[in-house]
Amino acid sequence: AHEKNYSEAERYFGLIFEKSPTGKHGDAALEGLAYSLRARGLTQLAFPLMLQLITRDSNNMRVIHDMALDAASLKRFEVARQLFRRLLQEPAIDDRVIFQAASVFEGSGFEKERNEIYKRYLTLHPDYLPFRIKLIEGSEASNDYESLMGHLSYLIENLEDNDKYLLKAADVSLQHLNRPDKALVYLEQYQIIHPENSAISTKISEIQELMAQDFLSIVENGGAELLWGDLASIAANRQLIFIRMAELLAIHKKHEPLISVLEVLHKNGVNQSKISFKLSKLHYDRQRYETSFQFIKSVPSDEQDYGYFQLRAELELQLGMEAAALESLLQYLAVQPLQHNQRRKAIELAGNLGQVDIQLQLFDSACLLYT
Repeated sequence: AHEKNYSEAERYFGLIFEKSPTGKHGDAALEGLAYSLRARGLTQLAFPLMLQLITRDSNNMRVIHDMALDAASLKRFEVARQLFRRLLQEPAIDDRVIFQAASVFEGSGFEKERNEIYKRYLTLHPDYLPFRIKLIEGSEASNDYESLMGHLSYLIENLEDNDKYLLKAADVSLQHLNRPDKALVYLEQYQIIHPENSAISTKISEIQELMAQDFLSIVENGGAELLWGDLASIAANRQLIFIRMAELLAIHKKHEPLISVLEVLHKNGVNQSKISFKLSKLHYDRQRYETSFQFIKSVPSDEQDYGYFQLRAELELQLGMEAAALESLLQYLAVQPLQHNQRRKAIELAGNLGQVDIQLQLFDSACLLYT
């Protein structure tokens, strides 16, 4: 048989098997005869002999595997499935056997077994895309979105060309899992690859708006700081969500949660100059003058307009800093010279401080302005 003189081998094994059909020699003769027929392509003739071999030794994995392949080639799929099921019971089965088993479990009614085969093969070869795609399709068809997301996440993390999987994961997260936070992560990753895609930018804005509205109740109950930390792993642009929450809170005049949101943004370096002034004004309105003054001091010089100098002067007066308040009022009037009330206040303050020269300058400039 080793010299491929299969016809002679068949005659020889046949004689031995005829004389001693049972026992050790009979088993060896039966196996030799079956494999000689297989070697000559006579699989159909060898098939009953292979079946006898398995009946004699139900633990001969090599014979079971070979017969499983023969059954599949002869389109005797039920037999093939039974044999592959036996092979798959072995914990240390060769990965090629697992791969071969998948083909005989195609078709309706074998989804569960087929998927288990795919999963088992992927534990050994996680990058084998065809089986993972099959599992994705099966998970989606059965509405098993958690499993679907697991496979999509693997592809996103391990494939360089992952654009379509990012969009798919975003859609599943948003439409089926009610997780706009996850959808946002995937869309922001996609936007990095395709910054020109205006539709994605619009979708991201919509989700940020949705999340801002959903998170309002958290910040209204004192959770702004914790929420900022939680969003670190969810949104690349968490500051945009916080900025939108601040806008919504301002519209609804919910000033205390608004302050907490703005303070988180300020602490983390977001639009600090503009937010500093807003926080100063909000604290001033609540008579928290020391806190208000700390924020207004952090407004940079290029952001200091007449509104800044007016608020700063009011704060300095409340804190007993009259000389500083006069200086702030003078800077205010340099920008807004026609504001009569602020001029009168500066004149009175200069008088209180004994700054007669400044009083006279303020009177003189007023005469020039109003004549």
